[in-house]
Amino acid sequence: MDADGSNETVILQEDSTIFTGIQLWDPSWSPDGQRLALEVFEWNGPSGIFTVNLDGTGLSMVATGGVEPAWSPDGSSIAYYDQVNRELAIVGSDGTGNTLVTGDPNVTERQPTWSPDGRYLAYIAYSGSMSEGTENYDVHVLDLITGDVLNVTSGGPVSDMLLHGVDWANHSDRLTLSATLGFDGFSNGFDIWHVDLGSGLTTNLSNTPEDDPAWAELTPSWSADDSRIAFVRGGDLYAMNADGSGVTLLAAGSDKHSIQYLDPDWKH
Repeated sequence: MDADGSNETVILQEDSTIFTGIQLWDPSWSPDGQRLALEVFEWNGPSGIFTVNLDGTGLSMVATGGVEPAWSPDGSSIAYYDQVNRELAIVGSDGTGNTLVTGDPNVTERQPTWSPDGRYLAYIAYSGSMSEGTENYDVHVLDLITGDVLNVTSGGPVSDMLLHGVDWANHSDRLTLSATLGFDGFSNGFDIWHVDLGSGLTTNLSNTPEDDPAWAELTPSWSADDSRIAFVRGGDLYAMNADGSGVTLLAAGSDKHSIQYLDPDWKH
């Protein structure tokens, strides 16, 4: 759809003639805006990361068992979470050269997002055990050249929260992410937060009212010029200015047709 919520177009459909018994998740634009990478889960067939043209043609699997794809800024690669090896991996956008890039056995790394220059990956790092009360979420940044890893949220206001959905700005060292104080996030409400990697300043942009599940805000995505952030609130698609002002409803989900908006990705 357009940035104002108009001209919504269907590219692929669940339970279509191409797939049967499927779920589609986590679309990621190619930098040239000509293709999408997405996660496909099919009950009776191959599941993983696929790429597709905007008219629904040219569907191609690039990573079996992969989820949460993120297209690199130069268009050559796709980062994703490898469910088999439980690590982050990078594969060529043509499906060749699959490489694992993380390997800490004590940390689960999810939801990768690229830095504008393609040198770094930011991601949600989970460690500990929820059942034992030792769970911990942080945002880590991996240097793909040196292999160094930096925890960018440790000791900050979101370091003791459940984190979900991180996105790196297109022209600066800024991140947005969803965070909640409670580990039952849909009861406690998620907020959209901003993390400035230069200053270390972490700011709550949306200030979700506590204990209001209708106000859970998830999966933020920066606009191409970094002036706006798209996000999901209660199954509806919204956008706001980068400072949290100017919240606008772009598209409402439909209970009648069981439509909910999930995992937006802004065309770059």
